[in-house]
Order: sequence, then structure tokens, then C-alpha cells
Amino acid sequence: LAERKGLLNNMSMFEQAVPLDENRGQWSKKLDYILSMVGYSVGLSNIWRFPYLCYQNGGGAFLIPYISFLILCGVPLFFLEASIGQFTSRSAATMWSICPIFKGVGWATIVITLMVSTYFNVIIAYSLMFFFESLTMKALPWSLCGNWWNTENCLDYNNASIYESYMRYRSWERNHSAVDYEDVFSSFVNRTIRSPSEEYFNNRVLNISSGIDNMGGLVNHLVPCLFASWLITATCLIKGVKSSGKVVYFTAIFPYVLLTILLVRGVTLEGATTGIMYYVKPNFTRLVEPRVWSDAAFQVFFSLGPGWGGLITMGSYNRFNNNCLRDSYILPMIMELTSFFAGFVVFSVIGFMAHVTGKRIEEVVAEGPGLAFVTYPEVVSRMPMSQLWAALFFFMVLTVGVDSVFVMVETAITAAHDELKIKKKLKVKRIYILLGACCFMFVCGLAFITKGGMYLLHLVDQYCAFLTVVIICFIELISFAWIYGAERILSDFEFMIGKSLSPLWPVFWRFATTAVVVAIFFVSVFQYSAELKMGDDYRYPAWSIALGWCISCSSLVLIFIYMIWKLYDTPGETLQQPTKRWGPANPTIRMEWEAYKNTAKYKQTLKQRLHKFYQGSPLQKYRERMSRTAV
Repeated sequence: LAERKGLLNNMSMFEQAVPLDENRGQWSKKLDYILSMVGYSVGLSNIWRFPYLCYQNGGGAFLIPYISFLILCGVPLFFLEASIGQFTSRSAATMWSICPIFKGVGWATIVITLMVSTYFNVIIAYSLMFFFESLTMKALPWSLCGNWWNTENCLDYNNASIYESYMRYRSWERNHSAVDYEDVFSSFVNRTIRSPSEEYFNNRVLNISSGIDNMGGLVNHLVPCLFASWLITATCLIKGVKSSGKVVYFTAIFPYVLLTILLVRGVTLEGATTGIMYYVKPNFTRLVEPRVWSDAAFQVFFSLGPGWGGLITMGSYNRFNNNCLRDSYILPMIMELTSFFAGFVVFSVIGFMAHVTGKRIEEVVAEGPGLAFVTYPEVVSRMPMSQLWAALFFFMVLTVGVDSVFVMVETAITAAHDELKIKKKLKVKRIYILLGACCFMFVCGLAFITKGGMYLLHLVDQYCAFLTVVIICFIELISFAWIYGAERILSDFEFMIGKSLSPLWPVFWRFATTAVVVAIFFVSVFQYSAELKMGDDYRYPAWSIALGWCISCSSLVLIFIYMIWKLYDTPGETLQQPTKRWGPANPTIRMEWEAYKNTAKYKQTLKQRLHKFYQGSPLQKYRERMSRTAV
């Protein structure tokens, strides 16, 4: 009792922790958090990038480097960020009282999430248009040539005579038959063949221009689609995690239902087995290639989402004693199994596509938006009940995209709200911040739905988080594991969870995970190409590459600006030490934590932890058994 009174009297000696804000909210149920995290991390890239990487890098053999980097880098970073958010109950920007000089890192993450969520909603706008036209048109508009947006290069596979001629030409091209096919050559030699779905996406949906230097005006029919996507986002986040936590029961679960339905349909198609075998058949000889390992590291790093602020923000809404260690095992496993499962869906239809077009798998396979808006629409147009399958697929793309945008927007909103609450200068309701941010990002998003908007979208996608996210994770590891101390952060987590944690976590954070992050950075620099292309045809001009680097540095520069300003503004302070604001936000829990910091358990060194971990371990028992045998 005397100790508690002493702590209460000492509360005036340090800055008050962020007051417990009842309006900030918490997850109503644990399942709300789980589904929100699944929806955030299982994004569009898991569906259209992982299967392509797996196929390209040795099929099933790719899982060896992928799982290795998941253990070394993915899970430790996931556990670190989710736990920091839960321990402090603060956003990605305001939790940097642990090392004040690096608070600019938090705002760099917010800039990245704002940029990414802006163009992610443009992709959602595309899927809304495809979904709407799948339901309202008598026939899928991308299934036939002869529409006003088609050119003379459009090949209508539903036209029996043209399709037969094309198949004969493809056969000659592959086998170099001596048969005279001059009547066929006149139709296909020296001619770029375009599918109806490709021309629909480029000429109808995008109304695409000749390049980024010809942006043109707005594509009018995409404006209401973009507005609708932001309206959905704002509506679902209107009450914070209280509302979004309920929406994800549908948006996070329904994609799994749709993926299962599409897989069942896909495996019944001709050629599906061939496509799936290309996807999973292991080629272990590829494991000697450095590119395979670097691709695995990049995919783990960017699919789980460390460095983007989302893991910290979502964790900050957990109850203080939530078992985030268990979550850090379960959630990455769910996310990566989903990516692998999605590959079966993708390659079953790619195998079918190769079969009906007479092409090789290598010629059909694609990644990125081309898979979602060109290849897959063309496949479903050949299925019975094609409109149903198209509507289901694009509704899945819509829900997967919306889940990711929910978390990214919530990350930015929470950061702004928490910062204003700490400063106590402006009392702005969260709903006004949300509506203002959504309106601002809608206006910014209009640049992506001009005639040259796809070129800009691809440029921003390639550069906005190119190196910044890797640098952010490196600074986090240095700040938490080295400056604050891996042992101290582990003790904080033990106090929070209420159980002892393995001393291997500090080893990962200090050495293994840091080494992987540094390696990813240098590989990124080494593999950087001064040339940027979109598809096979378009090469970006030099000035646009410079623009891309400016976009990349726009978030990174905040880190250094804030460091310089903080050094100038607060002379004499040790800016690498936590401020008195660091710790649990709940005052009652904070008092208990202050008392816990004076115990011997909290002050254990890494050497003491490892010694305790060794005692009674299988390794010790094995060595004792070997010693007895030797005697």
C-alpha cells in the first residue's frame, strides 16, 4: 500500500501518460481484431503476386526460402509491431516516445499509407465498374470484339473461323510445320493480336493515353466509381474499430467463400491440372539462384505489412493483456496459407486459358492488375454462366481491396487523432478528421483516373514504398532492440501478456531479423534498374523516373527533417531515451508497470535469460546424456 501511495505521489514528477480515451475504442471481440488483421494483410498482392512468384521461382521449392524468411523476419517484426501497439495503446506516430528523435519515422509511415490507400481505392473503383457491368449487361462487354472501343487488332475467340485460323497459325509457329499456311499468315503475321478483355480494360475502362507525358482529362465513368469506393470506406470507418470490426465479418470471410467456389469451378475446367502443376511442381535447382531468395524475402516483408503502421494501429485497439504472442503465430500462418491457396485458383484458370487459346503457360501467366482485369475476365467470359462468375470474382477483388484500405485509412486517422489529443491544442472530433482525409484522398485520386492515370498509378506503386518501408523497419529494430534494449522490451511484453517469453526473441530482433532487413535493403539497391516499364511495350521517360524518386523520398525526408528540428528545438535532452510519456496509456496499469520495472525479473539480462532457457532444455539433457555415456 505504501508503495502504491508513493507511486501516486510521484505521478506529478513525469508527464502524464496519454489519458485513457473512452472514445478511442477497443475491439468488441478478439475475432474483430483477427479478421481485421487477416483482411489487412491478405491484400490484392497476395492473390496476384505470390502465385506468380511461386511459379517463377521453382514452384513448390519456393516455399523453402519463403518459410525461412517468414521465421527469421516476418514473424519477429509482426510480433514486435503488434505488441508495441498493444502495450502503448497508441498509433504508429505517437508511440515514438520510446525514442523521440525518430518520431519522424511514424509520420513517414502515415505518408506512405495515405499514398497507397489513395491509389488502392482507384483499383477498387476499377473492380466496381467490372462488377456493375457484370450484373447489368446482357453479355459480358469484354467477351466480344465489334464494340466501339475495339480496334482491328482485336481477336474474337468466339468467332469460329477466325479462332480456327489463329489456332492453326499458333500450331505452325510452335511446330514450324512445312504445310503452306499463307492464307493464315496474312491475318496474323506482323500484327499485334489483342484480346477483347485487354482492349476493354485499356480502351473502355481506362481510356488509356499514349504515355505518362499525355495525362489527358478525367475518365468520366470512373469518377462515380472512385467516389463510391471512398464513400464505402468512410461509412465503414465512421465509428472507428467499432464499425469496421463488424464489417470485416463479411469482407474478410466472404473472399474465402468466393475463392473456394472459384477453385471448385476452376479445377473442373480443361487444362486446369496443367496450370496447377506448373504452379506447385518443385524445381529445386532454382534454389541456388540468389534472385529466388531475394523474391521470397521481399514477398514476406511486404505481404505481412511491417513498417506500414497498420500492425501497430490495429494492435493499439487490443485489450492490454491480450495474448499477442499467439496472434503473431496464427495470423502470419493464415495470411501465407491464403496466398498459397489463392495460387491454385489463379493457375487452374490460367491452365484453362492456355488450353483454349493454344498458348503455353508462360505466355498466359501474368501478375498485378493485368491478372485481375485482363486475364481472369477473359477466362470467365468462356465459362457457362459467365456473368455470375465474373460478378463473384470482382466482388471478391472489391472486398479484399476494401479490407486493406480500411486499415490504411484507420492508421492515418488514428495517428492524427492521437497527436491532437496529446497536444491538447485542437479539439477535433475523429469523424471530422475521417471525412476530411477521405475527401482529400478522393481529390488526389482523381489524378489516377485521368487517361494517363494508369501510368502514374504504376509509377507510384513502384516507388512510394520502394526503400522507405525497409528503412523504417531497420530504424524500428535499432530503436527497440538496441537503443531501448531488447531485454527491456521483452520484459515490457512479459508484463503485458502475463507470462515468460523466449529469450530467442531478443536474439532475432538484434541480429537475425536486423541482418535480413539490411540484406533486403542492399539487394533492393543492387537490383535497382534505372529503366521502368509498364507491360512489354511502354518505357517510362527519364523525367518520370526522377519523379518516382521524389515520391519515394517524400516520406523518407520527414525522418531527417524531424530529427534536425528536434535537435534544434530541445537542446540538452537525451533524445535517444524514452520520455516520461512512454508506457501503458491506462494510468492504473501504468502504476503497476512502474512498480514492475523495479523488480529483478524486469532487469534480467539476455545472458541470464539464455541461461535460464538452457536449463532443462533438450540440448542440456542431450549433453548430460552424452557426458554420462563418455564416462
